[in-house]
Amino acid sequence: VSDIANEDEKVVLIFGDISVYLFKDFFELYPDRFYNIGICENTLISVAAGLSSQGFHPFVHSINPFITERSYEQIKLDMCYNQFGGNIVTIGASFDYASLGATHHCYNDLAMLRLLPFTEITQPGSKKELKELIRTQYNNGKTTYFRLSDHSHSLDIDVEFGK
Repeated sequence: VSDIANEDEKVVLIFGDISVYLFKDFFELYPDRFYNIGICENTLISVAAGLSSQGFHPFVHSINPFITERSYEQIKLDMCYNQFGGNIVTIGASFDYASLGATHHCYNDLAMLRLLPFTEITQPGSKKELKELIRTQYNNGKTTYFRLSDHSHSLDIDVEFGK
């Protein structure tokens, strides 16, 4: 995301009090485009929608069920129905965090989000795939969901959205 932010000053990151250390470089380079909202998932989505309405390209990041299940109505109403583009990047797909209990399980997200208009869903299988998909989809004007898992493959293949 830092590479894209270097080229596009409208890229902003919005976090739910997790993974801040992963984006230390982004924060140091662009502190005015980095928002740690805290454990307020519904607010994360509403802030992203508001920023999108002003021409920004928001990236929302949190643990999967906290965004896709708890904030489903905000995604539907604030982002999709208003056709505000934005990027939702989650970690903890399906049972990745099974040891943390049922509140961290998320196996319905793909089915739920497919029901929403103006939404694109990606499930990259490697860091390379994620980087390619983000580069081509981040500013497409739609709500784009990037579902990340703890498990990845090591194949060196190029990917293209929709293929």
